[in-house]
Amino acid sequence: MGYAGSGSSPYNASPAFGYHSAGLFIQDDIRINSKLTVNVGGRYEYESPITERYNRKNAGFDPTSPSPLQVPGLSLTGGLLFVSGQNRLPWKRQVTDVDPRVGVAYHVLPKMVLRAGYGKSYVPTYISPQTQGFSTSSPFVSSLDGGLTPSGHLSNPFPSGMLRATGSSSGLATFAGQGITYAYQDRTIPYIHQFSAGFQYELPASVLLDISYVGSRTRQLATSKNIDALPATQLALGQPYLTAQVANPFAGLLPGTTINGATVQRQQLLLPYPQFLSVTRTGFPNGRAWYNSLQVQMQKRLTHGFHLLVDYTYSETMQAVSYVNPQFNDNQLESVRASEDLPHRLSIAGGYQIPLFTHSNRFLKGAFGGWQVQLIALFQSGRQLAGVDGYPTGASQFVRPVQPERLLFQRLHAQHQRRAAELRQHHPGGRLDPEAGRHTARRRDAMVRETGDAAWPDGLLGVQVLPAA
Repeated sequence: MGYAGSGSSPYNASPAFGYHSAGLFIQDDIRINSKLTVNVGGRYEYESPITERYNRKNAGFDPTSPSPLQVPGLSLTGGLLFVSGQNRLPWKRQVTDVDPRVGVAYHVLPKMVLRAGYGKSYVPTYISPQTQGFSTSSPFVSSLDGGLTPSGHLSNPFPSGMLRATGSSSGLATFAGQGITYAYQDRTIPYIHQFSAGFQYELPASVLLDISYVGSRTRQLATSKNIDALPATQLALGQPYLTAQVANPFAGLLPGTTINGATVQRQQLLLPYPQFLSVTRTGFPNGRAWYNSLQVQMQKRLTHGFHLLVDYTYSETMQAVSYVNPQFNDNQLESVRASEDLPHRLSIAGGYQIPLFTHSNRFLKGAFGGWQVQLIALFQSGRQLAGVDGYPTGASQFVRPVQPERLLFQRLHAQHQRRAAELRQHHPGGRLDPEAGRHTARRRDAMVRETGDAAWPDGLLGVQVLPAA
């Protein structure tokens, strides 16, 4: 059967988290004259930081203070911080969240109305609180020498013992030898600017035409990044050099972890915080998103038994909330189309009351009259295919799609190879390391999508016949 490869035994605390939110809203409609109406309002919001009843919680990361864990040849800094009875908040309060809103309607012509509006609002957020030190997980260590000899066995999976929860007693050395995650101490609540402008015009035959521009700009979205990644200058040293086994200064100091053996890969000792496997920063408020759309609506009011509503939206939904590579600086976010980006969306809803037996006697009208035909249909662009948005810059020139049967793989193969070569030379992050698996230049392709959706009720080509009540 071979040897076990991975596993863990968790110990989880039972936290009692507390969270509060409140809001106050005021609004008024002001009729300036018979043609102009203004709507003004505002909202104040408060979202508290998350607390824990017994202060079993992390409070960010200290990147510069000396670590209590020191080994020859390395000057170790950085570690987890904790809340206390004197400061129970994992991040600062935000008490200035004021949301202004204004709307204008102007009756410019007898059958035409101009409308515009703007509003700002804060986006409710929830960042999972970290309880590292109070909760822990003992990893199964399969080998201490890069896989040359096995370490753990199924009969004794944790020969060095299991890791115990130390609370905050280890200070900055908490979770040394493991990966850690923390919420950025100066995180802020994201907010969104929403705005629109357009007109309504009444056409003959009781048809109302509405054409509008609708957009939004979202700022300070939370992003995540491993700040304990090898710098690009170190990656250039090459895989053989980085993965070579060298003497381990942590040997015997971190029992139950993968960096407790006599040797360790050289790249571990070159990390900014080599006492940790990774340091993931969450809640960093530099992400953004933006939306632009043209929205057209035509509404035929009910006359002569017929009504119709047609909505069409042409839009673009973009976001920059992630990094292609952790080596990129904080401002080098990847701008891509959001997963919910659907450039074209058309919906149709209508109905017609069939004028049969409308003037017949009560018996015939009740038995055979009052029938109507309903139509409901939705057409929209397909979603972007997951799995074709990565273009490694090394030997593997393309990413195998998650759903190869959903795209013309052979036709895209050459396109992927060409794009990878271009990105190696022209990526904004600079020339990337040519070795496979070290850097990835990635972008989503708006043209590579699933088949568009067309929805009809009950499979009856969108037509239903219903008797009147």
